[in-house]
Amino acid sequence: MKSTNTREIAKSLGLSRATVSNVINGKGRVSDATRARVEAAITALGYVRDRNAVALRTGQSRLVGVMVTDIANPFYGTVISHIEAELSKAGYVTVLGQTKDDPGRQAQIIEELVGNGVAGLIVNPCAGTTLADMNTALARRIPVVLYVRDIEGSGLPLVALDDVAAGAMVAGHMVAVGYRRFAIIGGFRDTTSFERRVQGIKEVLIAEGCTMRVCPGPLTDTFGYDAISQLCDAGEGIDAVIAHNDLVALGCLRALRALDRVPGATVGLAGFDNLQIGGLCDPPLTTVDVDMDAIGREAGRRLVARLQQTVTEGDLPLIAPKLIIRGTTHRKK
Repeated sequence: MKSTNTREIAKSLGLSRATVSNVINGKGRVSDATRARVEAAITALGYVRDRNAVALRTGQSRLVGVMVTDIANPFYGTVISHIEAELSKAGYVTVLGQTKDDPGRQAQIIEELVGNGVAGLIVNPCAGTTLADMNTALARRIPVVLYVRDIEGSGLPLVALDDVAAGAMVAGHMVAVGYRRFAIIGGFRDTTSFERRVQGIKEVLIAEGCTMRVCPGPLTDTFGYDAISQLCDAGEGIDAVIAHNDLVALGCLRALRALDRVPGATVGLAGFDNLQIGGLCDPPLTTVDVDMDAIGREAGRRLVARLQQTVTEGDLPLIAPKLIIRGTTHRKK
């Protein structure tokens, strides 16, 4: 069905096209009666403003691309909700792209978003992403803000947890209550969140003379369950598990129970994110609060500041972790 344009609305009302445009754009001096007639015609005729034409004419788009690795993960659902709220307050509309940690899919989504005239991008990069992967946007001077994961050496603005400090914090707590033989479960190599988190854990465990087995993999409860089952089947004598996120940790918890290992007593368990469900399981999950709300708000604010050319901050500090100690790490020395 052919869409109605301003020329047709003006002709149907016997008005000039400029008058109709003034009503649509909220500009100029138009009488209340004329405004009401134009608005009624817009509704009756199903007029929808052509944003592409406006962007071409003014050089200003109101679309922002937000890229996420896995929208099914409740962590990202919360973060994106706050990104969208910040963008909406500033008059921008969010277009969501899910990469599933596939670099080819990431490249395709960036190309489509840029080709459709987005004003900016907020990106959670896939594993192995380099600055060159952002060139499609950067070459057109489209601002890019990263969240959760960094791109090493890119210099792009980043909103993320202090992963090194977070890893050291949870490892230090678990060593202090008596755990010695660790397995690190989940997370993708070639991502800064994984590498930096493991760095923080490793620094503490080496200093304390503890052992560590690293098992990278998908950020799902299924992977957590399978990884623990395989480690125990192989006779690995672990007494502590640090999962890359709470979803992986919940899978680990389920596997430990199936193997008659008591979470918190015979095997300590901790995750990251502080999802609500972690506090509801039995025993409740020790976790690192990564302040999902703040990550979303700050990512949105930083992009808006660049779009509106009101940037005042330098390199803002990474978000400080907060340890939530619960029943899965209750053992004493």
